[in-house]
Amino acid sequence: MPNCMISNGFYTGQIIATLTYSPILESSQGSEYCQSNIDLFLGTYDDIKTRDTSKPSILNPVGRVNPKNIFKYELYSKKKMKTGIGTFSHQERLLIEYADKYYPVKKYAVDLSEMTDTNKRNYATANKKWYLKLSGLYRNFSEQQALHSKQLSQDFCLIITIKDPTETLRVYDETMKKLDAYHFWHSSINLHSQVKINTNFT
Repeated sequence: MPNCMISNGFYTGQIIATLTYSPILESSQGSEYCQSNIDLFLGTYDDIKTRDTSKPSILNPVGRVNPKNIFKYELYSKKKMKTGIGTFSHQERLLIEYADKYYPVKKYAVDLSEMTDTNKRNYATANKKWYLKLSGLYRNFSEQQALHSKQLSQDFCLIITIKDPTETLRVYDETMKKLDAYHFWHSSINLHSQVKINTNFT
């Protein structure tokens, strides 16, 4: 998260995430024909901790202290969400109903200014670190198939948009600088294309 999104000691701004993936489909499983899912978590945490990988359920030696997924809508004030105005409140948030499991297209949209005061103090202060996590899930039928020959995998695409509703902050520039500072591989996306039409017909 760029530092320009910090105001009065709290992170602010609007965050939109769109996740699409190619699920494993199995027609023989009836209503459970969609056999795979991806869960998305984007949030804040206090610090890094070491985890005990000798336990069978722990694979990652690095853990997070006090993590919180900011896409949990119970963190936000219903009153603030209802009274919000503009494109974000009336258009972006209409699509959050598709964030449930086994939807191959998911969209999340939150405005950090709409967090309750308590949750702001707990999860959106300027000293917080940010994390992104994607977690794959497969139904039992596909897991059993994978024990024999089938390899479980899913192609996916995730787009995260960080917006300044005032349109006055240099969000893009600061985000690129942070990606460079933390050695992330990245490239710019061309959002505008110039099309030239030849009108000289003979």
